[in-house]
Amino acid sequence: MEYFPGIAVPELTRDVAISFLRLFNDCATLLDSDRYFTKEIEGKLLSIDSPKNFKKWLFSLYLYDFINFEKFLNQLESFVSNSSVVALKDNLTNHPLNTKRVGFTKFESELEIMLENSSGSRLPLSNYGTGIQQLLYILAKLFISKSKIILIEELELNLSPEYQKAILEHLKNMIDNSLIDQVLLTTHSYNLYHRSDLTSLYRVDIQNGETSVKKETNSRRKRDLISLI
Repeated sequence: MEYFPGIAVPELTRDVAISFLRLFNDCATLLDSDRYFTKEIEGKLLSIDSPKNFKKWLFSLYLYDFINFEKFLNQLESFVSNSSVVALKDNLTNHPLNTKRVGFTKFESELEIMLENSSGSRLPLSNYGTGIQQLLYILAKLFISKSKIILIEELELNLSPEYQKAILEHLKNMIDNSLIDQVLLTTHSYNLYHRSDLTSLYRVDIQNGETSVKKETNSRRKRDLISLI
């Protein structure tokens, strides 16, 4: 059977189809809107399936792959130090992600990540609120992803406008450094919707069970690298 002119391929059996589809594995990484941490117990885990096992993954990285653990901590520091967001710059020394002093403890059987602030106090991650937790999870998924396309559902969840801007800066830096090729975001955020540095914008409306998608034009959007839906 011929699928492309002049190129003969085997009959499309199930095994051939699966092997073909595997070529597209890891082309895109999806961060859905479920980015909430839960209680976890200690156990070896070298990949992140969901935020429900983030603590276990980070502790496993610390125990079994300390080189990448250090690289991840460096990414956390650079996320804050390289940001142009004034709100982060003004509080740089006190920011919980601007430190390599990340530790772990147990509360009874529950595994917990501990962050040390500038005064030397060690506090559990849960004390820092959902914004810091979601930043950690998003940055971790970007750190381990080998995909060239990143899809993020409702980026703004529990993130202030300053953190939304900081994440966008980080994504654009990844594009500039050829770590990823394209980002697609879905959002209800007024702040994201009115940004001029997003390269393409699509408005989705649902009325009476019918969905319509309309591309909105903006002469300042020059490259289709970061799209907002």
